[in-house]
Amino acid sequence: MSRRRSFLPQAAVVVLLLAATAIWTGKAFPRIDPAERALVAATRAGAEAQCDCASASTHRAYLRCVSHAMKALAAGQLSKRGMHAAMRCAQRSSCGRAGKATCCMTDAQGHMQCAITTAAKCVAPPGSTTCVTSFASLCDAIDQGCRQAAHDINCCLPPSSSAGGAFVCEPQKPSECAAESGIDMGGDGSCVPDPCGAVGTTTTTVVGTTTTTTVASLCGNGILDPGEECDPPWSRTCPARGPGHINRECQDDCTCPTNPVTTTTIVGTTSTTIVGETTTTTIASTTSTTIPAETTTTTIAGTTSTTIPAETTTTTIASTTTTSTIAGCSCCTGTGRLAFTTGVGSGNCGAVVDDTGTNLLSLGCGGLYFGGAGVGVPPSVIPDGATSFTNLATCDAGTGAITLSATTATDTGSNRNCTAAGVTNPEYPGKPGCLFGPPLPIPNPNSPATSTCVVNRVTTSASGNGNCNDGSVALLNIPLGSDIYLTGPTDGVVPCPRCTGTPSTCTAGPNAGQPCTPVGTPSATSPTSHDCPPAAGAFIGTLPIPFALSTGSQSKTSTDLPAQPFVFCGFCGQQFSPSVQGPPAKACTADSQCTTAPFTKCRQRTSGAFAQGPARTVSETGSPGGACLSDGAMHDTTLVSVFCIPPAFNATVDAAGDLPSPGAVALPGQSQFIP
Repeated sequence: MSRRRSFLPQAAVVVLLLAATAIWTGKAFPRIDPAERALVAATRAGAEAQCDCASASTHRAYLRCVSHAMKALAAGQLSKRGMHAAMRCAQRSSCGRAGKATCCMTDAQGHMQCAITTAAKCVAPPGSTTCVTSFASLCDAIDQGCRQAAHDINCCLPPSSSAGGAFVCEPQKPSECAAESGIDMGGDGSCVPDPCGAVGTTTTTVVGTTTTTTVASLCGNGILDPGEECDPPWSRTCPARGPGHINRECQDDCTCPTNPVTTTTIVGTTSTTIVGETTTTTIASTTSTTIPAETTTTTIAGTTSTTIPAETTTTTIASTTTTSTIAGCSCCTGTGRLAFTTGVGSGNCGAVVDDTGTNLLSLGCGGLYFGGAGVGVPPSVIPDGATSFTNLATCDAGTGAITLSATTATDTGSNRNCTAAGVTNPEYPGKPGCLFGPPLPIPNPNSPATSTCVVNRVTTSASGNGNCNDGSVALLNIPLGSDIYLTGPTDGVVPCPRCTGTPSTCTAGPNAGQPCTPVGTPSATSPTSHDCPPAAGAFIGTLPIPFALSTGSQSKTSTDLPAQPFVFCGFCGQQFSPSVQGPPAKACTADSQCTTAPFTKCRQRTSGAFAQGPARTVSETGSPGGACLSDGAMHDTTLVSVFCIPPAFNATVDAAGDLPSPGAVALPGQSQFIP
């Protein structure tokens, strides 16, 4: 009897020990209705933003704070089971438990268990591996495994962000470093030794007749540094394949695809006769144009006559391209500035097709599309009435060719319509860069708590080229930082504060009731205004978007990779998990580029694009003004872009938006030349 009596307490101790360590082998919410999981995650995020885990005096005090916050956030929205699941994540955490951490163990078969224990006891048995994660809750630890949360790194800030004209090291989170256009040098944020001394410099060593040049790797900082042909990767900053084509994408290593080499040989005689105001050029010869890899031979035999009215038309024979100017058309006057104002979209501007060319989805003009096959958020509508200005850096009166550069807030008189990086935004302290459009609401009627408000900022000053004669824009490269505010838990499907009424005032947010200037046609979610910013506490992170606009056509074609078919935008991740390496995320086009375990597979979160699993090609087609811009009138124009969206590293946003994934947008509007 005594042995039995002693056995029961021992068994109870074992049970209590297992309960205390809280080992999980399944998903974070194994018994929750899948439709409610996103709302549970959103409620957790909102509560954790109000209750600081690190500073909690006791675990009980932390749970009390979380309980109050969750009841305020999700009353009437979460079921009792959902509320219990959200609270269980707080209960099974190290918050308020001094010396405790989350420890995850993976056995030889790849099965993982996680527990709350001390770091000293996080020891792997033979044949297994363990790690002390940086996640406080077992919900996140079991979902993310041994991926570490963002920590301070050594960030080399460029001269524009620091004094002294040289790169300066500062401890920052990777996302903060990227937002400041800095260079992530890794490390622990101590800046000792200073890793920025060699950044931006070139060291040359001469041995005999051999010269070795070493340049600090800056690929991905958005600046064209020595040794690079383009930057950032995936931006359309590489020369087009030829006349009539759009610029090509920058590769992962900041190099451009090989351009065809054209060699032209003219054998024979050329005579030019000028009669009055007419020039007649006769080429009696054989012209051979050879393009390696794509061989084309053009022969002009006999006599070719080109008549050019003097001072009005110029004809250039280069390979087989002819460019003509329009009499009286010139944008080379005054300061020279190009304005583009978004309009209301109608009709379709693009499509998603499968391997056979069958149309799977038409892409509406004025729509923002994102996500793969598993996206749970409908396309968003781009607000109309937003204006952005670029400067004409150079202008060729003969051909109409123009190059575009960024405007500052000083140039335009506002931080809300310029296109330069580094501009101070009083509306969003600590988040520099000209604001691109008003706050963008992304409501999710399928799961209101996952709705977000997005504020877009210019992170690399705009640049590009176009033509005054027809109002075309071959490229407007304007990389953005998209600041994500998870406002759904409190504001539902109206995620951005609206600016409405007479006179107009903010309906929500920190400036509720204050005067505002609306931007956009009234709807259930607009107009919005930067006078009415979302709550700062709802900010969860910034997505770097390689935004490159054109009035031509843009497209992306998916590839079939070992881990996943129909991949448009690959990032290094795990084989059977949506977890992605980072932050920052590492873009890839093949598994061989993913060398950090366990993120050894190149993949999206789910395959395809915009809820279409077997998507092979995504395309958008823009349209130029179609007339000479120098008249100063407004000309209907559509700018388009097809791009890649990295993960937000927020479980709620990435699950709802199905990130990482491709993205596509068509911006209908009007362009105008301002002398």
